[in-house]
Amino acid sequence: MKQKHLALSVALLLSLASCAIQAPSTSTASGQSCPACEPCSSQEATKRIYGHYTLKDSVTDLSEIEGYPWINSSIAGMLGKVEKPEAKHDFFGHANYEDFQNNPLPKDAERAGGKIMESKSVTDGHILEIMNSDNASVQAVLQMLKTGAKGKIRAEVADLLNPEKAAASASAILSSKALFEGASRLVNMEIDEAGKIHVSFTLNLDSVNLPLICYLAASTGKVQSYIDAFVAYLKLIGFEEGSAGTLYNAVASAIIPAILAQAQAGIEPHETTIGQMDYYFGSINFKAALLDLGLPAETKVTMSDQAYRVLAAYGGMSLETLANVLALSRMFDNRFCVGAADFRDLATKYFKDLQGLSFDDIDENSSDEQVAQALYVKAFPKAFDQVYIDKFIKPSTKQRIDNLIGDIIGEYQTLFEQQDWLSDETKLAAKDKLANMWHMSFYSDGFMDADKLFKVTATDALTLAADYYQWYTGIMTSCPWSGNILACTNSTTTVNAMYSPNNNAFAIYHGVCAAYVEDENLSTEELYGYIGMSIGHEISHGFDSTGANFDKIGQKHDWWNAEDRAAFQDKVNKIAKYYTESVHGYHDHNYNGPNLTGEVIADMGGTRVMLCLAKKQESFDYDKFFRAIARNFAIQETRERGVARIGFDVHPEEHLRINVTLGQFEEFAQTYGVKEGDGMYVAPEKRLAIW
Repeated sequence: MKQKHLALSVALLLSLASCAIQAPSTSTASGQSCPACEPCSSQEATKRIYGHYTLKDSVTDLSEIEGYPWINSSIAGMLGKVEKPEAKHDFFGHANYEDFQNNPLPKDAERAGGKIMESKSVTDGHILEIMNSDNASVQAVLQMLKTGAKGKIRAEVADLLNPEKAAASASAILSSKALFEGASRLVNMEIDEAGKIHVSFTLNLDSVNLPLICYLAASTGKVQSYIDAFVAYLKLIGFEEGSAGTLYNAVASAIIPAILAQAQAGIEPHETTIGQMDYYFGSINFKAALLDLGLPAETKVTMSDQAYRVLAAYGGMSLETLANVLALSRMFDNRFCVGAADFRDLATKYFKDLQGLSFDDIDENSSDEQVAQALYVKAFPKAFDQVYIDKFIKPSTKQRIDNLIGDIIGEYQTLFEQQDWLSDETKLAAKDKLANMWHMSFYSDGFMDADKLFKVTATDALTLAADYYQWYTGIMTSCPWSGNILACTNSTTTVNAMYSPNNNAFAIYHGVCAAYVEDENLSTEELYGYIGMSIGHEISHGFDSTGANFDKIGQKHDWWNAEDRAAFQDKVNKIAKYYTESVHGYHDHNYNGPNLTGEVIADMGGTRVMLCLAKKQESFDYDKFFRAIARNFAIQETRERGVARIGFDVHPEEHLRINVTLGQFEEFAQTYGVKEGDGMYVAPEKRLAIW
């Protein structure tokens, strides 16, 4: 039985990376040139390691190359001087060789290639086509965004900050429904199949997520950059510089302690019934809010420690402070309504590289039309989605993907049952979590119903924004995705797929597969390799080194049998040790294995479940399937980009995601005749796949 979702909000876990290979000359630590065709001086002469490929004039005795030919990468992408690798030695290089030869990394690009990046190009083309169409609603929105509504914003700001209306403004975000619903909600609430309420952390407080912005300002050392961005905007709409800075500082000083309070929270839940609840949250009467929703006093409630601390922090603020928080959040969320020319200047000077405020596709040379197009997609994502879906996504395509998701979930149920190292107790809990895993392909069912379509009736940008938020809040409570940030915050054009442990939910966006998913002639093998692998990957995140710590409703809770947990952790540790001790990135930069375990487990789990499904297909072409997986990640990148992301990316490099992953499976070894001594060989007793 599915849970009833009153409101959902999740912490995102990205599941697909857009990076890969190519290595121009760079510099060593000493500053000397280090051509890509020469081994590093730190390497022994008999241990020349050439990354993904073997140079034509290099050593011929493979035993002289430790980890041949891709496991210990120090030089990558030497495509002008290599022969095509054999599949049994380097499958990533073998499957993508012609593509890399014919499509080298563009001179000024950091990364390019692969079906993922190809899908982005297709999606960008679709967006441009919509913007240039004669759709009346689209053109009306673009015109309003170009001309703006600066005067109206100024008047609304003055009204919001009127001290006489402070209490009313604050009450609007402290009402029973507002606590759990809408863009200003402070916490999430779910009711499970047993009728028990689960309250968890969100701290949204309006669409722009002002708390996060204030916290990042303090925690990243960019305090002045953030203040400058706010002050510049407020000055643009008529504030004096001093009063603008004072307002921001007053709000930030109230919000940051609330953020820090939740960050210091423990994991023990607070449990009671509504009637017996004696929590004190100052101005927030949480018990009354729950009763006001019509919930019986005997209803059981469990509240995360994070949610408890957030409510306590906000309940301790004065009504005037709360009103100012709401006012500043709303006015800054309307920054795109000032008009394209003014917004371009603000974005160019202040929004670049500021996390949470970034508009990377706008620069000083962008035309008003280009700025308006960028704002349309980013400021009204769900309204734009409806136009995009209607034009470019066939219902039959969505149905095909939904059917595939159902097949994969069913196969995972069987896969758990087959794990002889798991007790019946843990198997049952894992299958229960899987059965309660919420998912969305492209868009949620009901989102495109005729009575839910967004209709443009406004004549200026600010009214348009108000209409949009009113519409958006309404459908949040009536659509199945009901506030889930995987569905709410991201667009169907997002080039990614994601899983959230906090809500036990995953989403597959059209943008990540636009290059092929609408092809009705797409073979089963290609469907499995391109997108089935991604779906399986996201599901596997529910049972990786992070997801395994959260239960079926997204609460941090240990649902494992103690012995099974220890066995699982031992398997995780082996993966971490392998990447720490045996795998190296560009120029022998070491990986921190524990940082990668989640993505490695998900890659291997996704491959395993698709191979299980493949066994049920007649005359399944395993070669075509494995090549589809490799081509999806046939992405090239500069050496600088590769080195940099080893320090921050939780995904291994793409050649490792393919070669290390596929080497774990007997089906791959049999397809390509891989045997001991080959580069792709992994002895059965040393294979790392957990699922």
